Amino acid sequence: MEKLFREENSPPIRLINSIAILGLQVKSLRNILIEGKTSGVPEVILQLPPTSKAISPGQINMIFTSRTVDLETVQNLPKFFSTTITNEKGVFTHMHCLITYEKISPTIIEKSKNRLNKSGLLNFVPRNERSKILKENGPSYYVPVALCIMTHSNYIDLFRNILESLYLHISEICQEENPDISSLLASTEFMRTCLFLLNDTIIPPNDIQISLKVGKDNIPVPIEYESRLPHNESCVAVLIDLIDIRNVIEFWESILLNKHAFLVSCNEYLLYLVLEAYKILLFPMKWSLSYIPVMPVHDVDYMEIPTPILIGINSNVISVEEAKRADSDATILDIDSNILYTSEKPLLCDCVKSKISKKIQLAKAYYYVNRNRLNTFRMHSLEQNLEDNQYVSTAKKLLSTPEGPERDEIFVSLIRHAFFKEFVIGIGKFSDYLSYRTMKKEYEMQKDLFLQEVKTCGTCTMKEFWKQFLDSVTFMQFLDFYEKFDDSSQQRFCRIVHDMNIRSYEYFSKSSCYELLLASEVSPRELYEQVEAAINSFEAKTSQEKFIKCSATEMIEAIKEKIFKHDMEYDRVGFNEGRKRSKSLIVGSSPMSNLEMNFTDVYYGEFGIIQVMDALMAPLTRAQFRSIGTSENQIFSKLETNKDNWQPLVLKFLFSLRKNKKNWDAYKLLDICFLINKADSSKLPKRLTANIIEKAYNSSPTIIYDLLNSDLMDGELRRLAEAYRKAREEKTVNFADTVSTIDRSPDFLSVGPDTGRLRKSLLRSQTVGASADEERKEFEFAKRKR
Repeated sequence: MEKLFREENSPPIRLINSIAILGLQVKSLRNILIEGKTSGVPEVILQLPPTSKAISPGQINMIFTSRTVDLETVQNLPKFFSTTITNEKGVFTHMHCLITYEKISPTIIEKSKNRLNKSGLLNFVPRNERSKILKENGPSYYVPVALCIMTHSNYIDLFRNILESLYLHISEICQEENPDISSLLASTEFMRTCLFLLNDTIIPPNDIQISLKVGKDNIPVPIEYESRLPHNESCVAVLIDLIDIRNVIEFWESILLNKHAFLVSCNEYLLYLVLEAYKILLFPMKWSLSYIPVMPVHDVDYMEIPTPILIGINSNVISVEEAKRADSDATILDIDSNILYTSEKPLLCDCVKSKISKKIQLAKAYYYVNRNRLNTFRMHSLEQNLEDNQYVSTAKKLLSTPEGPERDEIFVSLIRHAFFKEFVIGIGKFSDYLSYRTMKKEYEMQKDLFLQEVKTCGTCTMKEFWKQFLDSVTFMQFLDFYEKFDDSSQQRFCRIVHDMNIRSYEYFSKSSCYELLLASEVSPRELYEQVEAAINSFEAKTSQEKFIKCSATEMIEAIKEKIFKHDMEYDRVGFNEGRKRSKSLIVGSSPMSNLEMNFTDVYYGEFGIIQVMDALMAPLTRAQFRSIGTSENQIFSKLETNKDNWQPLVLKFLFSLRKNKKNWDAYKLLDICFLINKADSSKLPKRLTANIIEKAYNSSPTIIYDLLNSDLMDGELRRLAEAYRKAREEKTVNFADTVSTIDRSPDFLSVGPDTGRLRKSLLRSQTVGASADEERKEFEFAKRKR
């Protein structure tokens, strides 16, 4: 199986893996104020869902790159920050953060420290001389707090919109007319939204539109079209806005050829956006080597490693000259000054650069410049310089499309295709030069034959360019997935090239698709009832566990006392759509906001998010957390539509897979796979279906042969079952003996009446002499093995 699916060992299903609040805990703030300090070590304040694998100090330092959290005397503007961490298996985890500055004072810390426990173990009662500074009129500071989303899927714009909408929503609630309960209402809505995002959202399959209700906003998840480039991100436009076109192209070449590449700027979030834009422009290739989008101060040694690496450098910490001294061969792009430093001569031919440059200039002219202010002859000459008529016609759509997301999508798509089209011209027919090595069971590129066919012009260096590209790790990884079952970028690339050859491919088109709106359907009252039931079921044996349960119980009682008496307000929170948003969030280095918000006490305080969430979530297990606040029944009811349509079936399949793999009902899931296979075999999620087949096999090895013998089995499902059967034979030495000696007492054909359509169809395909049939299969396997 590993040879069939290599690109993603375990493809992500959940849209968001974890939500965390990072900064300084209440205890740390207390000590800082007592000791008269102005900074502390960053730490995890809250992490959802509850897990034993907390965010490590090294990961926290990837966000707080200076390794400290500094208390400010003035409130700074909120700012976005993103970075990427890579584990030992090469899996990327993206961390998207909104950093805000919360007002704290001794009074707020006092209230935050009080856990409402009658024993007083956590009550903050100062007892020494230094604590005299903690008085009612003591000093106030602003402390940075990072609201962080951790995910394996990198929808940059989506997660930025989610963070902004969530923070705006809870901040507005904090300014409600009733200040006594506004903080608790905000904490309630934060908990409800986090449970929804973590438990009820998935990465949508291709050609399906999912939108998320966060606060007062409906936020669409980008659509992935099966036969187009991957979804667009606005960071590509940011790259084109800031950098000279020639520098953009030459830095792209360095990354494509796996060179050491450093990006320098004083804006850390900008470093991340520009590097991600370059990774997007690499399609269908993927940067699979070392990658540090924002390098912390303590990781400067990475600049000198011998293997290719992609690094973002804060120029306030390391200057361009220092970066050049660290690696004299690296290609360095200074965003702030728009200067490219390189010691190597570019290999990309000037004619190729010219084609890309002309296309980008045309797209920018249509997107940014008013046509009435452009000389008609100049515009006409830009169009005539291009041989790609489809590119010109797509660019003209910018003139008739009003300002908004669709116009931005067209522009970004044009920029990406300017690079992609030249790549297709150069490498599009790579499959003609592949030879299959039977012994190694892999494809090998006949590089010499390919290089002989490379077209050159005069002193062109394109042969050397493609030679270095074919030797790069990036291309080797790309080739490794050739003719694999997984939905890899290599397969998508081949589909796009095929459509381009038959002239059925469009650079941009607005296609209708199946749409699903997801929102939290659980009221705050229902949510607290579920939390209370989970707390009551918590078995407290040790003194620490008893204290945790006592704190959670008393928090629930305090919530009842405070807002159960205000039924209207309690049930209203999160559903008030009447009042229009009067303020918007202004974010440092973000162009999407225009008015400052001055919110305080969102996270800290007696009933702030930290206090409420920490008390209520502590007794919950991970399984309990996943079951609380979910709207699974409502989601499945929306998907109970015509079973001839593949879209709701695939969504139902993915929502069923959100559970832990140990809890999968393989046979019910295979039943859904049968329906998807019947509706549209090409839409079957191949890697996940293979996981289900494998799990079913582990329960009953005869499942593979029952699938292959079923009259209803065809298309991709049969292909996957056959591939799995062959993989098992090749991988398992004593596979036939294993089948013949396995205990069949828990056979899936006799488990019970609720086995669904799959088992009924398989039962119909069984003969009366089932045992004789099994003996025949075992004999055939043993014979084949010999």
